[in-house]
Amino acid sequence: MNSGGHHVFAVGASEITFNQGIFTAAEVALFAKLHRSTVQRWFFSNHMGRAVLPPSGMDSKTLSFLDLVQALAVRAIRREQNVPLPKIREAVQRAEASYGLTHIFARPHQTALFMGEIFIYPEGHEAPIQLTGKRPHQLAIRQLVEPYQRDLAFDASGLARLFTAYRFADQAVIIDPAIRFGEPFVKSCGYSARTLYEAVLSEGGVPQAARAFAVDEAAVEVAFRYYDSLPLAA
Repeated sequence: MNSGGHHVFAVGASEITFNQGIFTAAEVALFAKLHRSTVQRWFFSNHMGRAVLPPSGMDSKTLSFLDLVQALAVRAIRREQNVPLPKIREAVQRAEASYGLTHIFARPHQTALFMGEIFIYPEGHEAPIQLTGKRPHQLAIRQLVEPYQRDLAFDASGLARLFTAYRFADQAVIIDPAIRFGEPFVKSCGYSARTLYEAVLSEGGVPQAARAFAVDEAAVEVAFRYYDSLPLAA
């Protein structure tokens, strides 16, 4: 059931509040535009190799919104900077062990890449600290901005809380872990993006789907374009 935007699950006489979304590996793969086996490896290990990121889902089979954000980050780091997975794993593990900082790729401008090494900005340090390579814990100078974070909004604690997954005209598809367990929805009307996408297919077009749901055509269009951009076979 839903309680004030927080998802509450009754377990006997107790309740567990979970406000970080619930995603399967297949859903993270879909929304991050990755192959499912890649997501399985990054978070759970598989025949392809050891895990890189510690999962933070409700159980051993699910992932959270922060896991989705970290998958987006690692995808960008891998594709744009060609950083190897062992180096990313090293950065994640050292950040937590040495600085008590988790989810380093889901924080605003917390990480930087310089000369092929990953740096972090711990609280109280004036300069970034090197996490990987032969000389970890060294200070650096240059600050780099992570492009993948431009579509993220952050909460007061400095963790990602909302992702703008797609934009078209004046419309946007949002992933908010506090709404529908993180299912993408169209901001202007509140409908699930998948619902509107499937309506286009079943109704025979964007205008027909818009009439059926009594929403602007642009709202349907952004939902359709979003799902059409995703690797639906992931």
